[in-house]
Amino acid sequence: MMQLGDVVGEIAKRYEAASLMRLITDNAIRVTARNTWMKCAAICGIRCAAMLKSPGFALVGIVSMGLGMALTTVCVQLGI
Repeated sequence: MMQLGDVVGEIAKRYEAASLMRLITDNAIRVTARNTWMKCAAICGIRCAAMLKSPGFALVGIVSMGLGMALTTVCVQLGI
């Protein structure tokens, strides 16, 4: 079974160092993005469950945020 160092060494021999760095950074970005989306999905699931438990509180929050955004948009459009 090959170790990570062996694989990196093999890639470094076969390709240039720049290709090796690109491979490492691409994989790091993909892993980070995947973990971020997984965490976001978990948090959204928790938030949806909380909204289902107390729909009145969720409705008040959603309506107040909507009114705040609408008021801000009107103020920006009128130049207030």
